[in-house]
Amino acid sequence: MKIVTYRYISKAKGKDGLNVAYFSQTEEDHEDLKKRICLDENIESCMREYVSEYDVDKILKMETFKTNKEEVNSNETLSSN
Repeated sequence: MKIVTYRYISKAKGKDGLNVAYFSQTEEDHEDLKKRICLDENIESCMREYVSEYDVDKILKMETFKTNKEEVNSNETLSSN
C-alpha cells in the first residue's frame, strides 16, 4: 500500500489569506478529499502539490535466512514449530 503526501492550499470564501495543510494518505482517500472539497461551498478555490510517497510494505521488511534448526529460502515462511 502506498501513502502519498500532498500539500493542499485553499482559499475560503470571504476571507483573506490562504490555508495550507499537508495530508498523508492513500490515493483513494485523496480522491475522496477532493470530492468533499469540491462540494464545500465555503471553499472558493483549492489546489494541491505532490510532496512524496512511500510504500508501507517496504518500510520494514524482516527476512529470516537462517535459524538454529535449518537454512531457509528467503521466499519461504518459517513455521513456529
